[in-house]
Amino acid sequence: MAMEKAEPDIGKWIQKVAEEDCERSFRALYDHFFPRMYELANFYLKNHPSAGEVVGDVFYKCWKQRQSLGDIRDLQSYLLVSIKQQSLNYLRADRRNPLYISDVECESRLELNTPENELLNHELLDYLQKAIDALPEKCRLVFKFVKEDKLKYKETAHLLGISEKTVEMQMGIALKRIKESLEAYYEGGKVSGSMSKTRFLEMAYPIALMMLS
Repeated sequence: MAMEKAEPDIGKWIQKVAEEDCERSFRALYDHFFPRMYELANFYLKNHPSAGEVVGDVFYKCWKQRQSLGDIRDLQSYLLVSIKQQSLNYLRADRRNPLYISDVECESRLELNTPENELLNHELLDYLQKAIDALPEKCRLVFKFVKEDKLKYKETAHLLGISEKTVEMQMGIALKRIKESLEAYYEGGKVSGSMSKTRFLEMAYPIALMMLS
């Protein structure tokens, strides 16, 4: 059985950067947070090179102000808000791309070993992850911010420039897609044993949400 991946010690990285100017720890922070920061920047900019530039600018400012990193209560939220603001500033400065500004303003194999012990295996997890990745961009980001980053609906709405109601609606779409993927997985004959579809969904759905978060 594969060992679980250890949780990153973000607090230790921050401390070493702030107190010791540790470049290796700063790189660890960068590698850890980059994927989500980049995804948010690209949501606003619709341009991969520009999104990378914005993320780089935000992390450069963090390095310049590294002695105060320890004063930030929630670095992830701080970075997300900074990425949003930097992206909007980028759009305002780029008069050649009014369409981007308009977009912002519009807000735009489960192995059932026993009925008593259900576990999601890698095949089904990959299957579900592909379903999430295939969601429309805004819906995918909402799901990831809420389920993976544990942000509240209000925080997610603020970051994406949408209403809390829209966040709720997009989460509903994502959760429906997960359930549909589980149904398709069952109907594809990938579940061993004689467990009914209803029983499978009752057991697999909450586990899927837990494993995806």
